[in-house]
Order: sequence, then C-alpha cells, then structure tokens
Amino acid sequence: MLALKTVDCQSGNTVAQEQLTAEAKEKVLKALGEAASKLRGELGESHADLRRFDVELEQATTLSLDALKAYSAGMNAWRRQGDVAAIPFFQHAIELDPSFAMAYAALGGVYNEMSKAEIGDVYFRKAFELRERTSEWERFALSAYYYTSGAGQLGRAAEVGELWAQTYPNDGEPNEFLGSVYNWLGKFDRSLSHALAASHKVPDDLRGLSILLVTYMSLNRLSDAEAAAEKMRVLAPDTPEWAIYFLGFVRGDEGEMQHELALASKGDTESLASAADDTSAYYGRIDKRSMAEASSSNNEELAISQVKRALWEAEFHLDDEARRDGREALVKAPTPYVRVLTSLALARARDSERAEKLAKELEKTLPPDSMLMLYGGSSIRAALDLTRNDPADAIKRLQAAANVELGREWFFPGSTMYPVYLRGLAYLASHRGQEAAREFQKFVDHRGLIANCPLGALAHLQLGRAYAMAGDTAKAKAVYQDFLTLWKDADPDIPIYRQAKAEYARLQ
Repeated sequence: MLALKTVDCQSGNTVAQEQLTAEAKEKVLKALGEAASKLRGELGESHADLRRFDVELEQATTLSLDALKAYSAGMNAWRRQGDVAAIPFFQHAIELDPSFAMAYAALGGVYNEMSKAEIGDVYFRKAFELRERTSEWERFALSAYYYTSGAGQLGRAAEVGELWAQTYPNDGEPNEFLGSVYNWLGKFDRSLSHALAASHKVPDDLRGLSILLVTYMSLNRLSDAEAAAEKMRVLAPDTPEWAIYFLGFVRGDEGEMQHELALASKGDTESLASAADDTSAYYGRIDKRSMAEASSSNNEELAISQVKRALWEAEFHLDDEARRDGREALVKAPTPYVRVLTSLALARARDSERAEKLAKELEKTLPPDSMLMLYGGSSIRAALDLTRNDPADAIKRLQAAANVELGREWFFPGSTMYPVYLRGLAYLASHRGQEAAREFQKFVDHRGLIANCPLGALAHLQLGRAYAMAGDTAKAKAVYQDFLTLWKDADPDIPIYRQAKAEYARLQ
C-alpha cells in the first residue's frame, strides 16, 4: 500500500492525496509514478505541462527502489553531514543500478567539493552520457554540472543554469548551482542573489550555506559571512569546513582555524591540511609536509598540494625546490589540473623548456573558452613572457583572463588572483609603477577573497616596489613594513625575504 500526500507546510493540512497498491516490490516505482502524475493533475498542473514534464519514474530516475532509497539517504547525508558521509550511499546506489545517472552526478559533485576533481569528472561524464534516460529537470542538472567539470566551460554552465532556474523557479538547486558558478567567474553580486534565493528555499542545506559564506567573504561582508558560518556550525557541528577555516583566517581567529583542522583530522584531511600549508606560506614559511601517496584515490589531491608548494617556492625564488616539487607532483597525478599548475610553477621557476612543453600539450587538448585556458593558459603564457623579459606580451596575454581573474578558486586551489599578480609584475618590469600599484592594491581591496593565498602577503611587497618606482617613498615604506610584519617569523633564508629587507633598508 502506497500513500502519496501533498501538505501545506505552514498549516500541516493535507492539500491532496493518492493511495494505491503495488502488486510487488519491483512495481512500486511504476505505481508511484502513476500516482504522482494523477496527483499533479489534481493540484492544477496543466495538461501541456504534464505532457512536457511527465516521465515515467523508472525512466527518469532508476529501476531500483533500493537504489533510490540509497540515493535519497546520500542526499540527506550530503546536505546535513558533508561530503565524506555521502559517498557510501551514492556508491551503493550505483552498485544497485549501474545506469542511475543522478547518482553518478552526485558522486561527481562530492568529489569536486573534496578537491578530487579528476575523480569527480569521471562521474560527471558518465552521468552526462546517461542523461537521455532522465527527466527534463535532471537533464538540466546533468548538463549544468558537466560543463563545470573537465576543463570548466563556465560560460556555458551559467547559460544552462539560468534556463534551469527559469524553468523551475521554486527549486533551490539551480540557484545554488548558479551561486557557485558566478563565484568561480568572479561575479559576486550575481552569485549573492542566487545564493540567497537558494538559502531561502532550502535553509538547512550545508552546501548552500557554504556558498553563501564564501560569497559574503568575496564581497568583504565578514559579519554576514560569520552569520552563515554559525548556521553551519549548528547544522553540522562535527563536520570540517574549509570555508569556515578561511573565514577564521581573515578574521584572525586562530582558535577557529585549529578547530577546523582538528575536525578534519578525523576523516578526509588533505584539503584542510593543504590550506594550512598555504597559511604557513602566507607568513613566509614553507612546511615540508610529506607528500607520500596514501592511496591511489588521493594521488591528485596530494599532487595539487605539492604543486601549490612548488608555486610558492617559485614566487619565493626557491627555483630548485620549485622545479623538484613540480616534477614530483606531475608524476603523482598527470591530470589536466595538475599539468596546468605545474606548468605555471615551472614557468615561474624559470624552467621555460618544460613549462612550454606542457603548455603546448594543454593547448592542443583543452577548449579555448574553458577556465583551464582563460585563467590557467593565459597565466602560463604570461609567466613565460616574464621569464623571457617580454612584459608587454605578458600584459597582452592576460587580457584573456580579464573577465575571470577575480574568480574564487575553481580548480586552482591557492592560486587566487594569479593573473592580477602577474600583470602587476609585468608593469613593474615595464617600469610603470603607478599601473603596477593599481594591480597590487586589488589584493588589499579583496581581503575576503584572497584569504590565506600567499599572493596576498607578497602583494604588499610588490606594492611597496611599485610605490618606490613611482617615487612615493612614504607609501612605499608603509607597505614594506606591512610585508615585513607579516613575515616577521619567516624562514630567514628565503631569497625574496632577504631582498625585501635590503630594499627597505635602502628606503630609510
């Protein structure tokens, strides 16, 4: 016996209901689909909409009732307990029904949020291939998430997401999706409107609150971000959240940061451990944490952590160390993401030959309108131009990133605003101090966005150099002091640190 009811959530009154009997467990979904179609008609859905949207439940979702139950349990765990808790449910759903498109998509989303993008892309691609045996809503979802995976064609993803939200105006998920996409594109006002809409429609959604929190941070609205963080703490007090860790950093709350790290130590640790490495680098310390391969499923995540370390070593002018870490990361996981970041690190470490080879390979295989090329490819080419002492070409290369350079990190963890930083360096190399100062000032103005990315600290030094070049000694002294204060406990042998102290002494 099946009972299907629609309920007024404010009054608790039943609006309409259907009851029916399924002859066997295997026929429950078919019966439920028929009941749902009849109920929708009683609730006033037009015949035209029913013809357009009505798909047999077995075709739209899964043939297996048990798979559907596992998927539903996974969605609840994901929203209330976080990424790691949801994985076993989604995997079980796929074991029960290998053609369950939405379960593949859910796993893709989980792994993407855990910074295991290469694993996530596999699941997104499989879900996209199965989209024809889904409902219209699910086809929107599968297409939207597919375009955010892989090379990251975020412009197309936003187009699909907007149509998805217009077609289903009462649904929170399209708004949640668009909140993320516009964050990645650096369109924070648009992100906020969608994130707020999603939060109103699904107020107890951990993912939606995380998007809202980072959007507020990107807009430097830290009090609002803290309010979203408090809701997350109440909803999932034992779930580690990288977004709360970053907020703790910006607010100078060391206790909050350590609390999130302690929570992470009980489960999947690499994302927050890598964030802690960035925090050390922000203050001028390179932590030589072991990057041994814990398991094959962690290769890419460990590789990204190591190649981030290579990036900071390159920026600190520790070129030999940067080249070694970059090459080792590439061996661990030669995925597109790791190859882009490695190519950038090698270009900054003056290993132009290897960086150029990687860049050419990427340009042959990646869509030119993808984030991997707009953001990553232009940054690599600009870095190579700087190594060749051609700042004019570097500035031209970075025009491709102009519309996305303020985006919150998508696949580039820890490399926020890299095109802005490289453009500033190109202006310095061109002896255009005022233009360079404008670029580096953006890091100061976007404190909530840059968070613990080490470029945020280095930008103070570069801003001092720009002011000195422009002849404004007073401002130059002030920002040099800011940098040296941030790096007061830095590793003393870092070349750029020694240079900074010598330059500051000459200003006195």
